[in-house]
Amino acid sequence: MSRQDILEATRDVMARTFRLDRASITEDTRADDVLRWDSLNHLTLVLGLEKRFNTALPAEPMRMAQNVRGVVDLIVAALNPSRGYDG
Repeated sequence: MSRQDILEATRDVMARTFRLDRASITEDTRADDVLRWDSLNHLTLVLGLEKRFNTALPAEPMRMAQNVRGVVDLIVAALNPSRGYDG
């Protein structure tokens, strides 16, 4: 799965989780930009992403991800463990 495919799937999960127009979600979108991106919905997002990608995501780095780009980078690393997480 390419990084672009992961980004697109992440945008789909985020749009459903936060009830947003998918087109409004970019790699630069931050939690502060999304009204519904609170701690409970963040957990819902993480669970949705884990289900979508069939992988576990590291809790602390996911909590600290600054934007969609950071979330996608973590998913890429989780799907390609040989690359590791470098954040």
